[in-house]
Parts: sequence; C-alpha cells; structure tokens
Amino acid sequence: MFSAAFLLTLDEPDRKFVDDLYKKYEQMMYRIAHKVLHNRPDAEDAVHSTFVKVIDDLEKIRAINDNEIRYYISVMTKNTALDIQRKNNRIEASDELDDLETDCSVEDIVLTKIDADRINEALMLLPNRYYEVLYLNLSRDYSPSEIAQKLNITPTAARQRIFRAKQKLIDMLEKEGMTNDV
Repeated sequence: MFSAAFLLTLDEPDRKFVDDLYKKYEQMMYRIAHKVLHNRPDAEDAVHSTFVKVIDDLEKIRAINDNEIRYYISVMTKNTALDIQRKNNRIEASDELDDLETDCSVEDIVLTKIDADRINEALMLLPNRYYEVLYLNLSRDYSPSEIAQKLNITPTAARQRIFRAKQKLIDMLEKEGMTNDV
C-alpha cells in the first residue's frame, strides 16, 4: 500500500482509518483512474497520489458519512487522473512539436505552442463544473444528452453549461489578449 515511513507519520487510529479506506476504495479508484488514463502505471500513480491527498484531508473525510466519502474519493481520483492525463498530453504535444516537419517558420510554431499553452491554462482555471462539460464535449466528443446522463443533469442543463463554459473560456482568453481576430 504505502511506504512504512509514510504511515509512521500517522497515529494508530489514523493508520487504521487510512488502511480501511484503502481496502474499501482502492479497486474503485483504480477503475476510475484506468477509465481516464487507459494504462496501468498511470492509473496506479493516480490512486497513490489520490491517497496522499486523502491523508492530507483526513479530518475532513472523517467528518462525512460513507456515501459522501465514496463520492469525495471518486471525484478526487477522477480529478487526479485528469491532471495526469493533461500532463501526459502536454508532454505528447511537446514531442509532436519536436518531430514536426513542415514549411512553418519557427516563429509560427512557437506562437502556436504559446497559444495552446494559454488555452490549456485558461481551461484549468475554469470551475470544475465548466471544465468537466467542456472536456466531455470537446475532448471526448460526448453529446449534451450523453453529458447529461454522465452528470445526472438534464440535457438542457448540459447544453446551457457547455454554452456558459465556452463563454467563460472566451472571456478569460480575451482578457489575456487572445481573440479570434485573424
């Protein structure tokens, strides 16, 4: 599970509580992380990183009931996996940029990379509810109806959230001086 040195920083009741949480939720966490990341090593890293966060939030977690703990850990796992995925995508995009053989000037490539980084930064600053719908809609190609089912909201609410998320992103990018003027 965790290294002995890490667990020694906790008192006995906390160690028992963390051990119980691990036994109860580890498989669920792995499934969530693997669904996002599609590979075992990254999914295992996501589970481990999430448990470090769980330990940091131990007092908060102790104060909530089992159903809320399950939801809380699920969301933490998903967000951690998405963070790992974004990091991996940035690395892959950087590698692709290095391998790029085109007639583009170096300046064009650098400006495109800078714009993509600024857009990614703006996306990460969006509230989770907006980031989630944009991610599902744009990256995963989910329709508003599919998003509604995943998030347990109405299709109208999903469409409205997508619209608001896009507007919020555009506003953030315009404040940064990025517009769609060509």
